[in-house]
Amino acid sequence: MPIGALFVAEWPAPNNQLAVELGCAVDEHGYVDVDAMKRTTVPDVWAIGDVTSLRSNMSMSITDGVLAAVDCNTALLDRDWNETT
Repeated sequence: MPIGALFVAEWPAPNNQLAVELGCAVDEHGYVDVDAMKRTTVPDVWAIGDVTSLRSNMSMSITDGVLAAVDCNTALLDRDWNETT
């Protein structure tokens, strides 16, 4: 079958500037490293969506957001609010 045109996209670059400024680790492609609950390598910083994975799409980003929100809420509940920092 003849092909009239072929479009090739470059590897997308995640907008990771804030994460990098906060000290979050990123992989060789610039995606922010997160664990299963979307925690970054910096305490109390979560990342979700396109900044964490090339395979991300809207439904996966929504799921990432739910996981991060649950973990963030748990972290807030577990925090000792009487400690001084």
